[in-house]
Amino acid sequence: MKVQLEPDQELIEAFTGAMSVQNSGLPASLVETSGNSYTVRIDPAALPPEVISDTGIVTFDVFAQDPDAARYTATTVSVRAVLNDDGTYSWTDPTGPSVDLDDGELAARIPASARTAYRRSLVPGASLVTKFAPRVRPVHANLAKPQAKGVICDSVGCAPTQHASGMHRMTVAEDDGGETEPSGAIDAPVITDGATAAADCGDVDGDGMWWTDVKRNVSSTIGTAYPVRDDPAWMSHESGSSSEFTSTFGIAWDNLGYFEESGTRTAEKGTGFDWDHKSYSRSFRVGVVYQKVEALFDRCPGATPYYTKWVPIGYSGGYNENTDGVSRPDWNHCVTIGSTGTWWRDASSGSSYSLSTGVKFAGVIGVDLSSKRAYNAEAKLGYHVGLVGRRMCGNDDVPGMSGKVMERSKP
Repeated sequence: MKVQLEPDQELIEAFTGAMSVQNSGLPASLVETSGNSYTVRIDPAALPPEVISDTGIVTFDVFAQDPDAARYTATTVSVRAVLNDDGTYSWTDPTGPSVDLDDGELAARIPASARTAYRRSLVPGASLVTKFAPRVRPVHANLAKPQAKGVICDSVGCAPTQHASGMHRMTVAEDDGGETEPSGAIDAPVITDGATAAADCGDVDGDGMWWTDVKRNVSSTIGTAYPVRDDPAWMSHESGSSSEFTSTFGIAWDNLGYFEESGTRTAEKGTGFDWDHKSYSRSFRVGVVYQKVEALFDRCPGATPYYTKWVPIGYSGGYNENTDGVSRPDWNHCVTIGSTGTWWRDASSGSSYSLSTGVKFAGVIGVDLSSKRAYNAEAKLGYHVGLVGRRMCGNDDVPGMSGKVMERSKP
């Protein structure tokens, strides 16, 4: 099992042209395996600032190998470190709520002049972690299907193998009271501009992950609305001071001559948009920028990569809507609305909105990818209920907790 840390979104968005990235590697002592599961135990304070966002998001690349069967798999997954009220921390799903260091009692303990540096270097800061929370949060990731051949890489290079079956669950856990890696124990990623990296490649051990200058703007569905008759519905996508608006998008991975989804990466921050109130069913879409990345590892630019992947790196600022194929579902987790007025959901509790084919990438790589978006104050779905007795219904729970919500007429 090999686990690496990617640079955070802010650094990647600043790339100009092709770049070579040698990812940060986690010490083997922090990675535990058991059957088809693996656990990473890591203190956020031990991470270099280049791999953790100012709201605590960290993206892991995981390579799992079964040496006896000569099989392997690879995936990417993002998690978020958040501070608890008692000064402990937890790893959570990144589409859940983040902690705003500009508000509340916690902010009073950190001088305003130091908050930006604090977020970048210590989330949470070692000075605030007085004990470790006992909770363990599972993070699920989609892995490539176990078929055909690929590569697995270690410190001396890469060798052909096959995909590993299993290894389907990742858990990022708080420390259990034992030893942890001290701050600075994990090296920062080495980022080199493409021209320099290409010129020096023969003198070093290859160019690692080659972030090409090839990008694509694609649309991703982050919500749907199903109003009744003249009742309008809308969605707000805002970028406020707390940077809570985050979505997780699928990563396309290819080493077999075709692409398939293998893992996800979380994007945060962007422009804002409020869709107008409309009385027809539609989906809400945002523009997402994907960048082509080649796994060169011990090879140099121009050589055949071990595999290629398309990675979401941020929002393009584009917005649109879609009505094609958006037909009214038949959901029955309903509540009656006994008055007229405005109904909305912005609570982060309950399910997030998700769609297995949300990222419309098939026109480029032949397959659409998944999208997932949290509900919160910056990602809000609203309906105007114009007739007493109409119902709000969720797809998997009551509408206040469901990932998808529709309006229905009176029974």
